[in-house]
Amino acid sequence: MLRSCGDLSCPTPVYPLLLPSGVIQLGVSMDTLLNQWLWRHEYWLPPGITWEDMKETEDFQYPRPRDLLFGVPCAFLLTALRFVFERFVALPLSRKMGVREKYKRKPSVKPILEEFYSRKGKHPSEIEVRYLSAESKMQIRQVEHWFRCRRNQDRPSVTKKFCEASWRFTMYLISFLTGFVVLINKPWFWDQQEFWTDYPYQPLEISLYIYYMLQLGFYSSMLLTLAFDIKRKDLKEQIVHHFATIFLITFSYCANYIRAGTLVMLLHDAADYFLELAKMCNYSKWKRTCIALFIIFALVFSITRLFLLPTRFIFTGTVDNDVRSDVEESEGSGEENSSKSEMETKTGNSNNNTVSRKTQDNGVGKINNGHSKTS
Repeated sequence: MLRSCGDLSCPTPVYPLLLPSGVIQLGVSMDTLLNQWLWRHEYWLPPGITWEDMKETEDFQYPRPRDLLFGVPCAFLLTALRFVFERFVALPLSRKMGVREKYKRKPSVKPILEEFYSRKGKHPSEIEVRYLSAESKMQIRQVEHWFRCRRNQDRPSVTKKFCEASWRFTMYLISFLTGFVVLINKPWFWDQQEFWTDYPYQPLEISLYIYYMLQLGFYSSMLLTLAFDIKRKDLKEQIVHHFATIFLITFSYCANYIRAGTLVMLLHDAADYFLELAKMCNYSKWKRTCIALFIIFALVFSITRLFLLPTRFIFTGTVDNDVRSDVEESEGSGEENSSKSEMETKTGNSNNNTVSRKTQDNGVGKINNGHSKTS
């Protein structure tokens, strides 16, 4: 778990030493700033535990925000590997799988229409078509045909779609296999109640850190390459998805929800590579293989995300929270009962004292009355 690191003399993990000294200093300053207003132990840790209780030793390391800076060079490295992969692996593979490009008729050279196409838009209105027809001395049908051919030229090629799908298929498959190998021997892989065993005192393992950096670097690289990718209709949704994924990975790491986070990432990767492989077969005109892979994708998606995720992961977290709240309520009620008993004893003693005082006063009054009568 994250700890307060106001002094710079705290031990540094072995794996972030790969970063340059300037990046490490930036991470230290960011860590100090976040400690002042965001990483308050009341927000992140269970009651009674502070960041001082989470100090690192030579044997135990806990997640810290500056560890995530290693995801930045990972993102640039994966971006460079993607261009190399698409050029020397995906492109020859597309030819072997029989990807064919459709014939696209090139429009004639018309400077007036080209200027309008590049500056004002690809879909002119009827009034604009008439104006362009008069300016270029062409018929209206010829102008409309020219714009159709010009738009067809800008459509992304099937080969480019195949290369992008092959890169995503490779990364999703590598991520899934990496997560499976890392988590197969972990106790929380089989029993999700182990998510909260000894929480938040759960040390960070180097294998889990590498798996997190792989996921963070991949989705960061996907965000960086959106400007070069094929523009699809769901571009805005893709941007929101990548930002949300990066935020959730960062949040789960900083809050030391790594056990739950690794299994959630593994569940999501279990179905994604089937979808990308189905796209590759679709671009290659392998229809039967594409349909079979899409059916497998739908089954795996339904099992992992619609059944296992809500029943085994989200349900486990809510039940554990209910148990914690019940324990806290029982402790609070015990304290209230003890305080009530103390108050009752105090009030009982005070009542006894007042009763005794009243009896004494009555006795004294009777004696005084007796003396007054005899006198």
